[in-house]
Amino acid sequence: RIEPLDIATLLASRELPTADLVTVSYVLAEQRSVDIAALVAGIARLVERLVVIVEPGTPEGYRRILLARDALIAQGLAIVAPCPHGLACPLPSGDWCHFSVRLQRSTAHMQLKDAAVPFEDERFSFVAAVRALPPLPSLPPPDRLIKPAVVEKGFVDLPLCTPTGLATRRALRRDKPAYKQAKALDWGDAV
Repeated sequence: RIEPLDIATLLASRELPTADLVTVSYVLAEQRSVDIAALVAGIARLVERLVVIVEPGTPEGYRRILLARDALIAQGLAIVAPCPHGLACPLPSGDWCHFSVRLQRSTAHMQLKDAAVPFEDERFSFVAAVRALPPLPSLPPPDRLIKPAVVEKGFVDLPLCTPTGLATRRALRRDKPAYKQAKALDWGDAV
């Protein structure tokens, strides 16, 4: 019988090299909630510059991302996306931060899933953090469009996560440049 790979044991037992970029994708779901902080702390020790952790865009996947986010902050990393801050998540209970990407399906994939369309919309939650930011001009972090824009007849509402919490920015149709720009934004964009 082959035992599944225990990532926490791997991180603790071997001298793994550090890397400028470390990605962890759809792994935290395989761990017990109480082990996630220790696992992410081990991963953070491998990061020279940037770590990106991705989980399914479900309430449970987002809960794991929040645990990972807290562990990254505790290890001294700075959050750079999707949050424009390192504060507690301002979303109300029952809501979760997730994004969507359209993926093309191969013919074989369509047959396996008995799918009628050649794409699927994959929902995901993520966190990206850096070890140390290079010296930059003093610019405020960008707001993040955390849900699809709401396009109405005379305006576009943009639900945003900002450095100070949640906000909605409205672009009126009569302000043609702002309205056009707001309509062009996609879920997850920095604003």
